[in-house]
Amino acid sequence: MDFLLSREDGAAGQFLRRLKEPTAETSPEKLAERARSGLQKATGRTLAQFDQDWAEWVSKTYSRR
Repeated sequence: MDFLLSREDGAAGQFLRRLKEPTAETSPEKLAERARSGLQKATGRTLAQFDQDWAEWVSKTYSRR
């Protein structure tokens, strides 16, 4: 979440709004797909691309101990 909040494109808010939209779906699989889809729509990146962006951000933002 810290990564999403650090972005200037409002991706964190977009992602959270998509998650909060009413739904009749209750299965874990459907809810997970909804989260994946919401993240992709909010960031404009595939999950693999998002993961790579996040990993690069982490290595730049947090020092190794």
